[in-house]
Amino acid sequence: MRYVAIALIVVCVSGVAFSNPGPATDYLYFDVGGGANCIWPLENETFTVTVYLGDLGLFTDDGITEISLRFDRTFEGIKLGETSWLYGSESGDIEDSGLTLSTPLGECATPNQFGLIPIISVEYLYLGGPGAITPAAHVTAGNSMVNCDDVDVTWYLYGDFNTGGTVGVGMEPPEGCLGGTPVGDVSWGVVKALYR
Repeated sequence: MRYVAIALIVVCVSGVAFSNPGPATDYLYFDVGGGANCIWPLENETFTVTVYLGDLGLFTDDGITEISLRFDRTFEGIKLGETSWLYGSESGDIEDSGLTLSTPLGECATPNQFGLIPIISVEYLYLGGPGAITPAAHVTAGNSMVNCDDVDVTWYLYGDFNTGGTVGVGMEPPEGCLGGTPVGDVSWGVVKALYR
């Protein structure tokens, strides 16, 4: 009788743990280079935005095999191309109804040394005007992923400009696009001194 009671307790406790995993995890982060998520390109310059999956949760800590997402873009520009870091199949358009990316059959995209899974890089030609890029749910698949155990899970948007959840493009700093690479005036003599 003791063995049956112990087995029932273990099943009940594990059922509670898996149905309520705690705070939301599995966030999408943006990077435009050097960990910054704000950029100030000149008109007709190109730049690349990379999306990472981070803060991996209970169901995705070993990696993923598929993810669906879409970009909402509000600045004037042209999408020049995209590179999937999952190296498998792609279907859809990231700015239209959304894009679904997957790994090659039987493979799993695992976190890098920083605990992030690179998802996709998208290159843009900037044509002017301030704006942003924000990840959004795929029109038909939602904000879904499949983990390496073939279980459907959900990704979340991580905050705003200051936390990496949105890319600010050409925005004035007080407007919310903080955290970019700072620049300052430098004389030609200082630049030459760097190479002596």
